[in-house]
Amino acid sequence: TLTSPLRVEPGLEQPTTLERFRLVAIDKDYQVQIKHGDQWSPVYQVSMQDVAADDYDVYNWYTSTHPDVVFTNHLMAARPAEGRRYGLFNNELSIHHLDGPSEKRTLASPAELASALRDHFLIRLPDGCEPLLDRLTRHVKR
Repeated sequence: TLTSPLRVEPGLEQPTTLERFRLVAIDKDYQVQIKHGDQWSPVYQVSMQDVAADDYDVYNWYTSTHPDVVFTNHLMAARPAEGRRYGLFNNELSIHHLDGPSEKRTLASPAELASALRDHFLIRLPDGCEPLLDRLTRHVKR
């Protein structure tokens, strides 16, 4: 999750509010990389191809409805914060500290999952969501 805009300039090390990023040219595209310590890691690739506005409707519909897409099969959340970023994949919570080690832990109960969603991701949960949280914590890896 970027916290600042990046200049489209390959090889330029660019500070953001948390980490340093750079773009690496790959053919006509760019690979966005993040710096962890002294190592660069790829995050994703960006195409500079022109895309019609109607194409975004199709892409968004597909990634939000198709049964084989990661977004329809997993609970995911991310949020940058002062000096850290939070990540959630199903019931696996990650806290990546800017100047320190990353923490990872499994949220084993609906109460733990609800607490993480409220406290780390600032999500207001609706009344009656306990059965869904229970299902999420029972059907994912432990």
